[in-house]
Amino acid sequence: MKKILLAICLSTAGATLGFGCSGTVATASDYNQSCVEAADCVAVIDGDVCCGCPNAAINKDAKADYDADLGECEEQCDIFCEATVVSCIEGTCAVAAGEPVCDAGSETFCKCSADQNGTTTCKEDGSGFGDCVC
Repeated sequence: MKKILLAICLSTAGATLGFGCSGTVATASDYNQSCVEAADCVAVIDGDVCCGCPNAAINKDAKADYDADLGECEEQCDIFCEATVVSCIEGTCAVAAGEPVCDAGSETFCKCSADQNGTTTCKEDGSGFGDCVC
C-alpha cells in the first residue's frame, strides 16, 4: 500500500478546506495508473477525499489499495460533483471530457437548480448517465 500524506487544513476567504485532516489526502500518482483501455480506469479524488470531486484516475485494480490507505472522514462537505469521465491516454489513466463511462445502475449526483441536487443513474449499457431526477 502507498504512503498517504497527512492532510493540512487550509483557510481561504474564511472557508476551511480539508474536512477530514487525518490521513484523508490521496495522491493519485502514488498508485498504478497504467491502462490498455478506459475500462481499466476508475475516477478518484487527488487531494482531500472528504471534500472534493473526482479529478484523477487510477487503474481499477489499484482502487482497493487507494481506499484502504485512506483514513475515515470526520465530516463530508456538501458539494456538487459533475459526472467524471475516465480515459486511457497513451497507456495512462486520466480524466477526460466526453460522455461518462460508468457501471450500469451506478448513481451519481447531478444539479437540478442552483440550490437543489438530484441523482442520475448509469444506463444499462454503461454508455453514460440518464436524466437528472430531482
